[in-house]
Amino acid sequence: MRDTTFIDLILERGSKRVVWEYIDEGFSGDYNEKDPTDQPLLRFSCYEYSIGSITDNVVAEWVQMDDASYCTRIPVGASTRSLARLAAVILDVIQEPDYKKRLEELSWLGPEDVGNVVPLME
Repeated sequence: MRDTTFIDLILERGSKRVVWEYIDEGFSGDYNEKDPTDQPLLRFSCYEYSIGSITDNVVAEWVQMDDASYCTRIPVGASTRSLARLAAVILDVIQEPDYKKRLEELSWLGPEDVGNVVPLME
């Protein structure tokens, strides 16, 4: 059985936020621990800080952005450093008004892609 313990990783820049999370997903939907070819996979979700009002009360909250939550091929055991670097790339993408297609492309990232997307600075 693989370890599926994961604490959400949150990175913010200005009014945008990226959350890496594990919500029991695997290669074919829900993670199947009985399938030796399956892996617990991480999802990124993007949020925007929104300030509004409801009946004269100011409401400020993080609101999930449209079409901005995708399961990836990044396994639960990925390093915090790699996830932070990928989140920085995602934060750059969601600064643009037309981010959907690029986020879809980033959802196909796997562990072998990290160095290609984010140059390692070691």
